Amino acid sequence: MSRPAIRQSAVFVASPSCAAFCMRLTRRRPDFSAFMQCQQNGCTVLLDLAKKRRPPSMKRKASCSCGALALIAHGRPRKVSVCHCNACQRRTGSSFGVAVFFAAEATEETGKAAVYRRIGDSGRSLEFYFCPACGTTVFWKPEFRPGLTAVAFGCFDDKQGLEPSQTVYDENRDKWVLIEVTPVSPA
Repeated sequence: MSRPAIRQSAVFVASPSCAAFCMRLTRRRPDFSAFMQCQQNGCTVLLDLAKKRRPPSMKRKASCSCGALALIAHGRPRKVSVCHCNACQRRTGSSFGVAVFFAAEATEETGKAAVYRRIGDSGRSLEFYFCPACGTTVFWKPEFRPGLTAVAFGCFDDKQGLEPSQTVYDENRDKWVLIEVTPVSPA
């Protein structure tokens, strides 16, 4: 079967009754190719998600509790990682920490930060930037991930589309914590 021509940002379905299902399916897997078969009714779904993948003006703001320290992240994150290590549990006061990784050059820091440096399990350093007024850790720079800045998930104003793509230190995960992971497809 040959692939029909694709119109930019258009969705066509053979069965109007399953349009909602097809849209849910494509939202869960945004990196589908431009042509696919619907699994429910076998209808054809054609779409071009190129603009949805990388909106030119996409930026997110993460800030501390008092608003004095902030970071603006541009574009899509490289990954969203849920960490169950003891250090993240202590840092967050929770059962896990969530790091949203962006290319360092795609981030802008504003405000004054205090820095806490520690050595991680890798033997390399991590520098945590937190607000000296309220104590919120907004972002950190792990030496073992050169060129990336990790941003605390809970500090973002808009968390939409920031689903976890991996979990680490699962052996330390509390048994009552259940997290669904959506693997990131290479761009």
